[in-house]
Amino acid sequence: MSIAGTVFINEAQTSFSIPIEAFSNPTEHWTLWLAMALSFASFRYFDIAKPSIIGRIDKNTKGGLGVMGDDVVAGVAAGISTALIMKLLFMYLGNA
Repeated sequence: MSIAGTVFINEAQTSFSIPIEAFSNPTEHWTLWLAMALSFASFRYFDIAKPSIIGRIDKNTKGGLGVMGDDVVAGVAAGISTALIMKLLFMYLGNA
């Protein structure tokens, strides 16, 4: 598979995982869209900045595992950060 095909699979995995995660826990309408936007933005941050272990996976792992591995870890970090932000928001608004 060429690098273009690998990059396509890489981005497709990310694009489909964000809505699936958001719809897996149905909430009020506005919070769903907020969670999806936060998930996308935080994933892009972790994918571009590559902090901590995400950068090490990207640099040290070769082939498809390295291409997808850093994105999987970035997705997990984005999911955790989105959950924390949403929890803090609900606590602030009194909906927790």
